[in-house]
Parts: sequence; C-alpha cells; structure tokens
Amino acid sequence: MNFLQPIFALLFSITFSHACLTLDGVYTVSGAHSNTISATLNDNGKVTCKFSGTIDQDHYFANCIPTFASYIHRDLTKLAYSNDGREYVIDVKATRDFNNFEIYDRLSARAFCE
Repeated sequence: MNFLQPIFALLFSITFSHACLTLDGVYTVSGAHSNTISATLNDNGKVTCKFSGTIDQDHYFANCIPTFASYIHRDLTKLAYSNDGREYVIDVKATRDFNNFEIYDRLSARAFCE
C-alpha cells in the first residue's frame, strides 16, 4: 500500500492542477434582439452549459449536461456554477462593443485557470 500512495498523490495533483472554467459569449444590449444572450461555459475544455435566449429573470439559467447547473445574474456581473454538487460564484467581465445594427457586450469569465 505504501507503494501506491505516491502514485495516488501524483494522479490527484494531475487531475486538479489543470482545472479551468471559462465563459465566452455575447449579450445584445440593443438592436433587433435586445436582452438576448448566447454563451458557452467550458469546464476543463468540455462544454458543460449553454446560455441561449432572452434574459427576462433575475437569474437566467443555462441548458447544462447532467450533473452540471449554471445561471447568470441579470446585471451580467456574476455567474453561479455547480459541478456535481460543488458550487462556485464567478465574476463576469462585460466589454461593450457595437456594429451598424446593435450594441452588445462580449462576456468572459475565467476561474481556476493557470
């Protein structure tokens, strides 16, 4: 058993040292489709949740794969995330941009990334 302890320690450190949670998306502030969001949430490179639709509630929930859950606050400042019962709240950065048709915010968030 003493022989296996260093191996378990190594596997544990590899598993958790590369954890990375990212949000990438767009929120339309004004234009033809105001108050709409389109964003993906990646956990260790795997898409776990997608936001798509009109934000019409204080907490807008994403469509997530089983054992994951997420919502974003209406003011786009915080993201709540659950990974198999482990709960996190992450700050969201919104960068304002525009084109000829709409004003929108580029949304991004990163947590646990090296």
